[in-house]
Amino acid sequence: MTLRFATLQPRLQPSAKAWVEQQARLEAQKSAPDVAGLETAIRSRFSPNPGSKPNMAGGDIEAMAFLVMMQATNDMDKDLQQIMAEVQAMSNAKQQLRDLMNRLSKDVAANAGKPDAPCVTPLCRSLTSELKELATTTASLRNPIRLQAPATPTYGNLRTLQANCSTSSIS
Repeated sequence: MTLRFATLQPRLQPSAKAWVEQQARLEAQKSAPDVAGLETAIRSRFSPNPGSKPNMAGGDIEAMAFLVMMQATNDMDKDLQQIMAEVQAMSNAKQQLRDLMNRLSKDVAANAGKPDAPCVTPLCRSLTSELKELATTTASLRNPIRLQAPATPTYGNLRTLQANCSTSSIS
């Protein structure tokens, strides 16, 4: 089928290609294919004059219907792949945020009595770049995460960041 589509589709005139793509979008929105309606639309579109017989044989009409349905299927496959990529990106971002929250919790708990003391742990030294990476990772998502920390954070700053991480949602 794919080979047949690849053979027929390039032979179409640009206006026919555009029409096939438009019809494919319409068919993709339906809960079930409407082949009879599609064949009627093909006859109507490719009639030389309104009300006259189409200049296409039955096989040509079937070929056009096939092209529309294949295009609709290809479009739906691309949409599904895009959705799957977005879900994977969300999962990765959520894991990245969970990892950051766990490391923040450890640093805050280990230094609970020193809220004003500067944090010099490996996490604190890399915090700015990790937050930038998290922002970049989530930039294309519906709710991107944009957290910031001072260049030399204190443990009090980490507590605040920890609270902000808890309220950040990725969806």
